[in-house]
Amino acid sequence: MDMDTEERLTDLEYHNDHLRMQNRVLAVAFKALLQSLPHDIRTDAIDNINAAWQEEGEILEYEQAHAADLFHDTVNAFFQDKR
Repeated sequence: MDMDTEERLTDLEYHNDHLRMQNRVLAVAFKALLQSLPHDIRTDAIDNINAAWQEEGEILEYEQAHAADLFHDTVNAFFQDKR
């Protein structure tokens, strides 16, 4: 690899790591917010969020099929420890 390609790869890896960490921070904050809600409201909120994600997944499958799998994998990973 030439230096320009290596620099670009390093930059992409850094940005990818940065985005993953931002997502992790947001996930922790979101989970904490949900946990702070009374049980009945938390259950309703999670049901509504799941319905919204299901709807968005269906839209992606129709409009951008290539992104739908990634979206579903990301949603599943987000709630992995909640199931």
